[in-house]
Amino acid sequence: MFQKSEDDTKHFLRKFWIGNYGRVVTSRIRILFLFAPLLYSCHATGNNDGTHGNTTESILESSLEAIANTVDRDKVKSIIAFANCTSPKGKYTTEIHTDSEGYSYFKQTYTYNPQAFEAKIYHKTQGFQSRDSTQTLSKEAIYTIRSHEFFNLILDVKQRFHEFSEPELIEVNQQQMYRIAARDELNHFCLLFFDNHSGLLNEIHLQNPENEKELLIITFSDWKKVDTLQLPMHIVISQSEQLYTFDFIKVQFNSPDFRQKK
Repeated sequence: MFQKSEDDTKHFLRKFWIGNYGRVVTSRIRILFLFAPLLYSCHATGNNDGTHGNTTESILESSLEAIANTVDRDKVKSIIAFANCTSPKGKYTTEIHTDSEGYSYFKQTYTYNPQAFEAKIYHKTQGFQSRDSTQTLSKEAIYTIRSHEFFNLILDVKQRFHEFSEPELIEVNQQQMYRIAARDELNHFCLLFFDNHSGLLNEIHLQNPENEKELLIITFSDWKKVDTLQLPMHIVISQSEQLYTFDFIKVQFNSPDFRQKK
C-alpha cells in the first residue's frame, strides 16, 4: 500500500471535520476510525495550495465534462446495462435498468446459486424483491442496489453525494488525484478520488451500510466511448479484501424497449 504520515492523516481529518462542522461528535469519530487506514494509504502532495486553484465544484464539473458535454449527458433518460461478473464464490451476471425518474431494475443470476436475485426500486426510495412484491426492501438494501448503478453514480455524482469537502491533491501509485470527502445518500462519510490528468472519477470509498466497520472500494477503469459518453467498462468492488468484478458487455441509452417493470 501507499505510505502516509500520521500527522498528515490527522491534518486531513481535523481540517474536514473541525474546519467544516466546528466539532466532532461521537458517531463521526467512529466513522473516522473506519477510514483512518484508507487515509494512511495515500500520500498527500501538500495542502490546498497544491490544488492549483481547482475548487470542489470545478473538479466535479470536470469529471462530468470528461464523460461528455452537458447536452449529450442530458439526453440520457434511461440506461440498460449488462455485465459478466466474478466473485469469490464464482461467476454471475448483473443486469441493471435505470431511468431519470429514480426507477431501477436489478437482477443477478449466479452459476453457484439456482435462485437469482431480482428487485425493483421506484422513486429512489421504494424497493421490492420481484418474487415477493409485498416485502419492501430496507433503505440499506436499496442503497446497496443503487450503489451498483455505476454509470449513474458517475453521471449523477452531484446528486448522489453532498456536503463536499475542499479538494486535496494526493499521490496514489505515482498518479496524482484529487481526494474529496463527502456524504452519501445514507449520510455516511465517504471519499471520492478524481484523476488529476483525465478529470475522471477513479474511485469511491464507501461505508458498508450493513456493517459500519467495513469499507467498500469501487474502482473504475477501462474507459471506453459508448455513443457519445466515456464510461468505465471494468469495475471492481473490494470488500474486506474480497474482489467482485464487473465487465460490461452491453450498455444502451434511451432504448425504445425500455419499460418500467411492474
